[in-house]
Amino acid sequence: MLLGGAGLAFLATVRLCATAEVSPLLLCGTVAATLLLVGAHPLGLVYSGFLTAALLVHDGLHRQVRLRVYGAVIAGWSVLLFSREALRNSAAVGKPHFWTVRPGLRDLRMIYIQNTHFLQTLLLVGGVVLLLALMVRWQTLPADSGGTGGKTAWS
Repeated sequence: MLLGGAGLAFLATVRLCATAEVSPLLLCGTVAATLLLVGAHPLGLVYSGFLTAALLVHDGLHRQVRLRVYGAVIAGWSVLLFSREALRNSAAVGKPHFWTVRPGLRDLRMIYIQNTHFLQTLLLVGGVVLLLALMVRWQTLPADSGGTGGKTAWS
């Protein structure tokens, strides 16, 4: 449910950013997606907060204030009123001790520096992401900027 709610909330946020005029159906979908996301897991509120922050940044960059959109997100958070006890119980699970010890710098060094498989994977993924970003950038260059105007050997 958490992944489904996160996916729906992400799609709703992308759609909200792409549209200047928001339909009532999109507002209802935003409420439903936020309800599902926040109600599915305690971290759903964190994810929803990040999506809302991205929406606010987008609206700030486009000099928009869309109170109906923000109201829809806040309406989705209303599920928290009914899940206060569950949130309290989730927070109490780790008290007075947590299920694992807190990692120190030595533990992090063992995982991230001495684990060569991790570093190889990180470099490979980073290289692929960089290559894809360069390909997308090359495709979007206008013709007069020295690029090929989106014409490449593979298009």
